[in-house]
Amino acid sequence: MTDRLEPLPSDFLRGDTPFRGTGVPSLHLRDYWEWSASCLLDNTTRGVLAEFLVATALQGFVSKRPRSEWDAYDFRAHIGGREVTVEVKSSARVQSWKQRKLSRPQFRVAPTRKWDPATGRNSEQPLRADVYVFCLFAATASEAHAAALDVDEWHFRIAPGFELPDQKSVSWNRLSRFRDCEYYDVRREFEVVAAGLAARSADFGKPR
Repeated sequence: MTDRLEPLPSDFLRGDTPFRGTGVPSLHLRDYWEWSASCLLDNTTRGVLAEFLVATALQGFVSKRPRSEWDAYDFRAHIGGREVTVEVKSSARVQSWKQRKLSRPQFRVAPTRKWDPATGRNSEQPLRADVYVFCLFAATASEAHAAALDVDEWHFRIAPGFELPDQKSVSWNRLSRFRDCEYYDVRREFEVVAAGLAARSADFGKPR
């Protein structure tokens, strides 16, 4: 018996992997994915979708591996020999429930105590990531579920963590001083922000 169980390894699974022992030969992993994640505008699913879009936009900077629910940060990007911690935040004007009016996009930015899956412990102090990528799904039409797969309906703003206001949440309008990016601009703007952090502090990006 071990004193401490190690983190479980993860790898990409194939959608055509069958369930075993069900007596239903046509039941595959993709059926579970369709059942569990087809409502793209639920808050949790939309947030994961936003992370996926950012991961694909930053390919080459972030490791190609399955999403981890328990990492301290959404991503650890590697750029210019430095590690950059990244948080992805999403919001939308339309929701999956009945609305009286369009929502006012808000993003949580409060520092949090980061949990380290390697040690099973929280950080002693609340922390912020080096870089935040804010993702706004801007569609307002009734076909918004399908539109969530159209990258032209998403807008992105990238900000250094130290420049965010000292409050629990921030509106999209409050983030207007940061450049409004389309999907294909995210990588370039991320490089600009990361370079600015590196120029600001010699300690930025040292191994954590």
